[in-house]
Amino acid sequence: MWDNPEERLNKKVRRAARNGALSIGGGVGLFFMGMLYPHEEGADHIAKLFSNLSLVMILYGAVMLATIMFRRKLVPPINLLMTWLVLPTLILFLFSKAWTG
Repeated sequence: MWDNPEERLNKKVRRAARNGALSIGGGVGLFFMGMLYPHEEGADHIAKLFSNLSLVMILYGAVMLATIMFRRKLVPPINLLMTWLVLPTLILFLFSKAWTG
């Protein structure tokens, strides 16, 4: 299907750039949602979870966009590493810290 490896790399770079931009937007949205969340008695852990999760999403987007700008050839392995190892580990860590059970 892809005869030219440069076109294949460009498609993967475009997909990673889109995912990075959406992640930054979602992270900013979660950050504002954490600020606007009604701080009820005993529910501060939810607002803290929103802010920490937003920082993780912004980190993913920033790493992907920086990789695209400076190391274009490394985008597919970095995206794979971030998507399947780093992000799930950080999200599980955040939810395990915020669990109140």
